[in-house]
Amino acid sequence: MINKKLLFSVRESIPFIKKNVLYQWIGLVCNVLLTACLCWIITRHRSISLVGILFICLILRYIVNQKAIEMSYESSHIVKETLRSRLYKKLSKIGNSYTNEWSTAEIV
Repeated sequence: MINKKLLFSVRESIPFIKKNVLYQWIGLVCNVLLTACLCWIITRHRSISLVGILFICLILRYIVNQKAIEMSYESSHIVKETLRSRLYKKLSKIGNSYTNEWSTAEIV
């Protein structure tokens, strides 16, 4: 489930998340076309055009998966960097004696 509070607290990562979802949808469509081509080749036709479509779908799916991985990395990198800096600022604002009053998990 998507944590909307986390998503909107780091707005810089939203374009990367949108691109990631787009690439995953394209990959899903490639998987459907790939399965359909395989079914047609196995059951009825052994056409060269279907084999060509099959290879195009495989190559496109590989490229799209690589792009989705890149977008996932970029968005997680931004989120980690932002949250770490916010946490550091919060802890430095509270000071060293925060462990006397709160647990670290409660602060985080």
